[in-house]
Amino acid sequence: MAVVIQLNELTAAWNGRQWAGKDDAFVALLNSVRGESAGYLPDEVNARAMARVALGDAPWRVIRSDPQPIEPGVVY
Repeated sequence: MAVVIQLNELTAAWNGRQWAGKDDAFVALLNSVRGESAGYLPDEVNARAMARVALGDAPWRVIRSDPQPIEPGVVY
């Protein structure tokens, strides 16, 4: 499972444990805020939380998010 974010021409993928990508500086920036994830939530929720902290108001976006099973009735 992965969530891929894009900032201009840079992309990085969150695999649930760490960020990976071709640009080492971009990946290092995102990995530096792994502690800002929202906890035991779907990967996309955690990836968005980390991207907001690391990238702020920069024009980043999620370009791919693999579906994950969720618990019925749980609000994320």
